[in-house]
Amino acid sequence: MTVLLSVLGWSLVVLVVWDAFVTILRIDGPGPLTHAWSQPTWRALLAVHRRRRIHSLLAVAGPAITILTIVLWFLGLVLGTWLVLRAAPGSVVLATGRVPAGPLDLAYYVPVALTGLGYGDYVPAGPPWTFVTGALTFVATTLLTLAVSYLVSVISAALKRRTTASSVFALGQDPETVARHLGEDLGSWAGPYLAGLAGDVSEVAAQQRAFPVLRYFHSADPRRSPALATLLLADAVHLLRSRPDHGLPAGLAAVVDSAVGDLVDVKAVGAADLDEEHEERAMIGAARRLRIPTSEGSPFRTRWREHAQVRQDLARAVADDGWDVSRVGPQSPAAR
Repeated sequence: MTVLLSVLGWSLVVLVVWDAFVTILRIDGPGPLTHAWSQPTWRALLAVHRRRRIHSLLAVAGPAITILTIVLWFLGLVLGTWLVLRAAPGSVVLATGRVPAGPLDLAYYVPVALTGLGYGDYVPAGPPWTFVTGALTFVATTLLTLAVSYLVSVISAALKRRTTASSVFALGQDPETVARHLGEDLGSWAGPYLAGLAGDVSEVAAQQRAFPVLRYFHSADPRRSPALATLLLADAVHLLRSRPDHGLPAGLAAVVDSAVGDLVDVKAVGAADLDEEHEERAMIGAARRLRIPTSEGSPFRTRWREHAQVRQDLARAVADDGWDVSRVGPQSPAAR
């Protein structure tokens, strides 16, 4: 029994440390433990949200999941250390009288020791437990320090997501309006502004890969949703590059395409199905109001199939963020 407790304890410590290492320092996704509970939690919240809109609840989910992740790491280390010490009776003793610590005494001693408080009433019995306790205390304090840095980085990235979305929506709330504004003079302010937006979208995508918990940071204001903003930007750019006269420069279009592709490449757990025919008719209407040809063989038509696939991918990201594409599409309230 003692061997089993020891194996379980050390296994839990290693698993928690590995999960924290992968989540904080690797840029390819969360650790196995964090992924196992955070993604199903978000899916459950989205499922409830689709039946009854609860933007206020989704808005607190991201910060709550982030804090709870850190708390679970610490509790995992506490439980693992408790199992290791419980497997060896007498490993921790009362400083006065050298009475072995019981299970409840260990439950008090372990978190105190791991946080470095060390009240001194209970102490390791001697080697090797002095070394074991010291090593596990070092691991716990290092993990908590990294977790605080991780939390600061996540908050900074969440603010970047919102400011990027706001910069796109500042141009308009539907692709027709955004395309009209950007198309005023691409050679002066609009071109650099569009290039800056593309860079911001790429940065947001990179941050979401590095900090997957960012996908759970939902804003109750659609104008601060990076997924919605990217869909709006992609639609507007499709209209701009379809203009028969002085369309979007090829280099600038490539930069925007790359940025949109970066965000599309970030995996989403939401699901969304677009009515392509309806969406195409709506975009054709927007194009005609902008005097953009939509006949067969026109740039609008030749690029539409590729753009439609990008829209499908972005729609999944929008659904994953708790929103609907109708918020920014050609048939959005703003467009009507």
